[in-house]
Amino acid sequence: MAKKITNAQALKMLGDARSVVTHAVMDHYDIGRRLYEIREEEAWEVSFDSFGEFLKDLDSSPSFFSSLITIHKKIVLECKPTPSQLAQLRWNKARALLRVVTPNNFNHWFNRTRTMSVTETEREVNKACNNPKSLREQIVYYFKTSDARFIKSYLEKIRNANGLTTLSDAMVEAMRCAISGIKVKY
Repeated sequence: MAKKITNAQALKMLGDARSVVTHAVMDHYDIGRRLYEIREEEAWEVSFDSFGEFLKDLDSSPSFFSSLITIHKKIVLECKPTPSQLAQLRWNKARALLRVVTPNNFNHWFNRTRTMSVTETEREVNKACNNPKSLREQIVYYFKTSDARFIKSYLEKIRNANGLTTLSDAMVEAMRCAISGIKVKY
């Protein structure tokens, strides 16, 4: 994508995002919007080698920020909730809804899960996706530090190249490709 902004504008965007992220009370939707714009405008290029490097520099989990960007794109931009709906929808519930919401069914899911906890919402989403098991299962492996850095770097490349949200998604994609004999895109 060709840059449509100046370096000065890009540096201001980066500084504004940093100040919002480090603010005591985070507005998750505002952060998602700002990071989405920085990624789309490629504003990170004025100070960083990659968007992932910029996210790491914000002193929080890149996967957390990736979730906020995906929420901004899929829910805020595509589903277009009203300001009132957005004010009532906590970011972690929005993240749970990402698997099922579309512009056509957003109001249904919003009303259906309005009074539910995040855990109850995840259960409803799993039922709708014909997946009655928990959304998450933790598997822990221990690696030497150098190996762990290599694996994480590789998974970040896979995640970015395939438009995935989390490193877990990248791990699944790498395994799927390995099992199928398909070359992993990174």
